[in-house]
Amino acid sequence: MAVSEEQDTNNNLGSMSGLSQLESAHSVDDIFKYVDRNSLEQLKCNLLNYQRKLNGLPEVFSISSSEQFQSAYDEIKNFIRGGLEINWEEYIRDAKENIDEYIWLFNNLLKDQKSKDVFFNLFYSRLTLSKEHLRAAFSNETQYFDEKNVSFLNGEILVDCGAFIGDSIIEYALKNPFYKRIYAYEAFPESFKKCNENLTPLYNDGRISVRQVIVSNKHGWLNFQENALPGSNAIDENGRLKIESVSLDEDILERVSFIKMDIEGAEMLALEGARKHIIEEAPTLAICVYHFPDHLWKIAKLIYSMNPAYSFTLRHHSTFARFETVLYATSPDRGSFIVEDPFIKSYLAQTSLAVRIRDNNTFNMIKVRDTYIDQLEGAIRWFQKQLNENQKVIETLQSQLKNKHESKDNKRILGVVSSLIKKFKR
Repeated sequence: MAVSEEQDTNNNLGSMSGLSQLESAHSVDDIFKYVDRNSLEQLKCNLLNYQRKLNGLPEVFSISSSEQFQSAYDEIKNFIRGGLEINWEEYIRDAKENIDEYIWLFNNLLKDQKSKDVFFNLFYSRLTLSKEHLRAAFSNETQYFDEKNVSFLNGEILVDCGAFIGDSIIEYALKNPFYKRIYAYEAFPESFKKCNENLTPLYNDGRISVRQVIVSNKHGWLNFQENALPGSNAIDENGRLKIESVSLDEDILERVSFIKMDIEGAEMLALEGARKHIIEEAPTLAICVYHFPDHLWKIAKLIYSMNPAYSFTLRHHSTFARFETVLYATSPDRGSFIVEDPFIKSYLAQTSLAVRIRDNNTFNMIKVRDTYIDQLEGAIRWFQKQLNENQKVIETLQSQLKNKHESKDNKRILGVVSSLIKKFKR
């Protein structure tokens, strides 16, 4: 890795101890240099010392055996358990072995300052298990469907890979009720059943298709493993369930405009299976990149190789764990459809808050239908009332115009009014 001599002199990291280098890293350049200068074993030792110092324990200056390493770790593991108790050695190894990939990702794909800040804080937390930096990476935005990261289209075709119990679909439909079709894929039988139960009474107009299949790179059959944490079931060669797999290119023959993926580590395969859609149609992508350490750069690199015209943003949607990091890719040619009516927009925004009520222990949505079926029915009644009132005004105006002399101006106005009536009736 090329390091600027001027920056090296200014930072003076070379003469510091490993832990001092780590504590003095306040920029992405600093943290990249820190990884480059230290061996894998030094990086692991520095993480232990960072946490030991943070929690009032003496620094360990060298670890010569696995027993010493385990002993030093055992003294801090209670401080980092929970969402941070991961196989952090894999993250350290990935950072060391693939530092050039991360430099490329940061310098070439992440353009907006917020993405750069999210990256720095996530990467720093990977090297230290710092809860402070993990909280700093948090993006207080709606996961997958926030207007700051993505735009919506009138007549959108959404593909939800990993639909779980339908919560993200309901969030999307509340933000953009003008979609054309939604393809929902959920492999786990229990989640698939709940997804159908939650969506059917709310959206029964035939625009949503829910399939119990695995999204992958080809058609076939794969083993699937049930896990204790809801929504964390995944492809596993030792899994007891045998479930059909499909590729998006083969399964969806029409043009798609938005693909969301949260499929427990199978995102790389699923993206390969959507290569044609991505190259030819450039749908907006919201892809989870947290299931494996190297997915942060591998998924970005794969998408870029398929369609280099994409613009990328990185967001992290959890305050307490490494979960819920999402890479967004959008095409500069994508149009947008914005709900212009301020009353409708406000109502949709308020109603969509219901889907973000979750149980922190299980990540399950609380009583999906009970939470917002009343709100949705109220919204339908409100929209219908507005439609009826507008229709009466327009039809009255149309009747008045017909009774007057049909001048060129009146004919033009009549044509506009007629088109409005057709629009409202649709």
